[in-house]
Amino acid sequence: MGDYLLELVATLTRKELEVLLALWQNRGGSAGELAGMLCVSEACVRFHLHNIYRKLNVGGKVELLLFCQDIGLDQLAETWSRSRNKCMINGLGPDAVLGKTAQE
Repeated sequence: MGDYLLELVATLTRKELEVLLALWQNRGGSAGELAGMLCVSEACVRFHLHNIYRKLNVGGKVELLLFCQDIGLDQLAETWSRSRNKCMINGLGPDAVLGKTAQE
């Protein structure tokens, strides 16, 4: 993954990353479906998706899914799925994986 793309992904908060991974795992899906997966409201999912679109400079869900494919999100999503809806890689949460301080 290029440094520029890594920098874009690193701007996501933990919750935004969870929504992104849920979207990728579901290969799309409605805000309601994602909300059910994450045990949050649809409004919460829409809020985070809006921020993700803005931060990653994509125009919508289809562009976001293509972005995820380009950066190779499959491995991260698979690891996240196995850890019961927690973004964990080798015991580390998304903040540690992305090399940033905790933020919500």
